[in-house]
Amino acid sequence: MNRKSKLAVLGGDMRQCLLAGRLAERYETAVWGVPSSAEIGDAVRCPDWRDAVKGSGAVILPLPCSRDGVTVSCPLLPEKALRLSELADFLPAGSLLLAGKAEEEFLARLRERGIAAFDYFACEELQIKNALPTAEGALEILLREMPVTVAGARFALFGFGRVGQAVARVLVPLGGRVTVCARSRRDLAAAEVCGCSPLPLTDGDFLSRFAALAPDAVVNTVPSPILGQPLLSLFGEDTVLLDLASGEGGVDPAAAAQTRVRVIRALSLPGKTAPKTAAAILGDCILGRLREEER
Repeated sequence: MNRKSKLAVLGGDMRQCLLAGRLAERYETAVWGVPSSAEIGDAVRCPDWRDAVKGSGAVILPLPCSRDGVTVSCPLLPEKALRLSELADFLPAGSLLLAGKAEEEFLARLRERGIAAFDYFACEELQIKNALPTAEGALEILLREMPVTVAGARFALFGFGRVGQAVARVLVPLGGRVTVCARSRRDLAAAEVCGCSPLPLTDGDFLSRFAALAPDAVVNTVPSPILGQPLLSLFGEDTVLLDLASGEGGVDPAAAAQTRVRVIRALSLPGKTAPKTAAAILGDCILGRLREEER
């Protein structure tokens, strides 16, 4: 990679558009899969993805690169369709592909064809920085959906990883009474230090203690079906359930339907609520990877 190298930026939300503009300050950049109204700086918009990819030293897919595991995510132009398999077959050996939350099967297929493929979401720095706009986006939803103020409200927060910690750092200073539900003793100890109350998921009385908590809102960050029928049946009529977990989320959909709990699935919040900040975070990670390739 060098200053004259071409990049192809395919699909994605407003983060991807703003990212393309930033990359265009350093590299020739072609974009596909975004509307004509999108701000892309000095990047060149291509009507055909092949034109964008042809001659490119690196191809950059969005975060997440696919919603269905089959096509490149294009939420701004959902009528556009580019199959991951078609892209993999089109790229010549020696190419570089960077994708966010890419399935290992897709990356392995590329590597078998001599294409250097990386999941940039694995970047520790990106995940740490990305947690804050996610938490602020969650706060925006809670403010809109809750019938009470954050100050004095009772929150049950499932999981205390990067996103869970960021959510706590947003809610606690506003007067939210946050109870962290987690398995790890380390996470529960960290929650106490952050001003939260710990509630071990391994506690034999967990359900009764959760019922006594009577949370105004539940925020889940655990990407596994941790909220099933026994737990959902304890929700109050006005309880807000906000699921921030990736993939299939942490709520059993059948149980949610049975108990009539309204689940708010909030994916890719940084791209929706703070696209400029999110694009800068992505840009730092991706430019760092490209600089490594230039050495």
